[in-house]
Amino acid sequence: MAQQGSGESAKLVSAISTTLSAPNPEPPVMENLSVVFTPVDPAPGQVVDVTITDQSNQPVEGLSITIVRGDETLTSLLSDENGQNSFPIPVGVITIRISGGQYYPFEFNLTVTENGIDDENGLPGDR
Repeated sequence: MAQQGSGESAKLVSAISTTLSAPNPEPPVMENLSVVFTPVDPAPGQVVDVTITDQSNQPVEGLSITIVRGDETLTSLLSDENGQNSFPIPVGVITIRISGGQYYPFEFNLTVTENGIDDENGLPGDR
């Protein structure tokens, strides 16, 4: 319902559309992410750069990057236009989660002691 005109000459008009919405014939296609951390073996408190690319090696902007320890969110960021952001490595058992868009979520758990990452492999990255 809408009013056309004003005063005594105003009319109420209505419209009915016969256009039907068309369903999307194909479900969205999910893609894998490639995630690289630099450095791969940081000390506690050291800032780590993360680079996120898609299957065609293009940077992915706007993905959520969350660092969690227990049930406490320590850091929550978004990847920039270069698919990058950075965060300091905290001490404790932490989970790094990256998600958003048409991408399968990435989740990585690690233990960080005062001496560094308590894992012989460290973070995923170029070696």
